[in-house]
Amino acid sequence: MMEHYYKLAKEAEKKMLPWFDRDGTVQARQFVEMILSSSGFNEGFQRLSLPTVAEQSCVFQQKPYLRNASRKLLIISHRKFMNEMNQLASAGDSIQLPKDKPTTSKLTQCFPKKMSQSKPITLNEMKPVSDTIYEDRVIELTIIEEHIIKLKWIQVIAEDNNGDVTRLFIHNVEVSKENLIKLGIGQKITIYNPIMQMGDQETDIGIRNDEPKCIVYQDQVHQLCRFCGGGNAAKKCSQCKKALYCSQKCQQHDWKILKHKLICFKV
Repeated sequence: MMEHYYKLAKEAEKKMLPWFDRDGTVQARQFVEMILSSSGFNEGFQRLSLPTVAEQSCVFQQKPYLRNASRKLLIISHRKFMNEMNQLASAGDSIQLPKDKPTTSKLTQCFPKKMSQSKPITLNEMKPVSDTIYEDRVIELTIIEEHIIKLKWIQVIAEDNNGDVTRLFIHNVEVSKENLIKLGIGQKITIYNPIMQMGDQETDIGIRNDEPKCIVYQDQVHQLCRFCGGGNAAKKCSQCKKALYCSQKCQQHDWKILKHKLICFKV
C-alpha cells in the first residue's frame, strides 16, 4: 500500500517540477493535492504549504541584500550608539563622546575639474588597507539611518545602489537645522573623489568627506521604509511616530532583525 502511494507521489513530482515558475506554484499545489485527495492519502494531514506567488515575491527575494550579516551588524551598531546617547540625555548626564580623529587628513579631497569625467564606483569596489582617496570617481548613496552628531563631524549610515551599507563621516559642515534636514533619512547624495577611511577600530571604517563641495544633494526618497528602503511608506510606528514602513512585515522585520526597539523612543 505505502509503496503504491510512494510511486504516485513520485509521478506527481515529475509532473509538478516543470510548473515551478513565477506563475505555476499554485497550479502545482493544486495538482499534488488532487492526486493525494483522489487516493485518500491526505486524510489527517495538513494541506501542503508550498509558497504562493505572493510569498515568492516577498521583500527578501526582491532585495536579497537585506539578509546581509554585515548590513545587519552595522545598522544595529549605529542604533545601539543612538540608544546609549538617548539614555544619557534622559538621565541628565553629560555625554562624553569618543575622542575625535584629527580634523585634518593626510589626503586632500578636492572637487573634480570635470564632473563628467568622474566614473561611478560602488562600495564593493572600495577595499583599501589604508586611507584611500578615489580620485575621478563618484559614488551615489542614500542615507538610511538618523544622523549622529559627533564633536567635529556628522555620522550617518548610507546605502549604495547595490544595497551595500557604510558609515559616512561628514566633516567640515556646520551643524545647523538646514544641514541636518539635508542629511535626513531618504536623502540621496553624490560624493566626488570619496575617501575610504580606515582606522584602529571597526567603528572608524567608512567613507569620509572633508570637502563640502564634493557632496551634491540629489532628490530624496519620499517616506523611506526603515527596513527595505522603499519609498512612499505609509505605516508609522505607533510609539516613536518617526519610523515609516511600507508593510506590517517590514515593520516586524525591522523590530526583530534590526532591533528597532533601540531607537524607538516614545514621543
